[in-house]
Amino acid sequence: MNSSIESIESKQLLQNTKLSGEIKKVIDILLDNKVENITCIDLKEISAISDIMIIGTVLSEVHSRSLVRKIPNYLKQHNISKPIREEGVNRGNWVVMDFADFMVHLMTPAFRETYQLENLWANAKIIRIIDPLGSESHSRV
Repeated sequence: MNSSIESIESKQLLQNTKLSGEIKKVIDILLDNKVENITCIDLKEISAISDIMIIGTVLSEVHSRSLVRKIPNYLKQHNISKPIREEGVNRGNWVVMDFADFMVHLMTPAFRETYQLENLWANAKIIRIIDPLGSESHSRV
């Protein structure tokens, strides 16, 4: 199966999935906090590790550590569970927040370029998020 790439607005993200509300809230937080290159990888049909992987490029390690606090706090206010696991918070160059059904990867530009997670999931549907102003939130992918 070839990779399928769509560009859609965050408000329309994965309308037919039970996770759509949670994912939309996470993406809104990322957009509001200047995260770039936001991409979602739909893993439902090809992997058991998670249904959705959200990847975003952060400006710095401090930026990613800040988001590790903001995302769970915001989700808690909306009665959404906190992550079951967080990895990489101390260093901040690649932080993973595992919510069981979806994962959030926050990576500095150097780590994003080096590991190119989208290329590891060539058979997955890749969704690139467009910010509400109409410009794509990614520029390096």
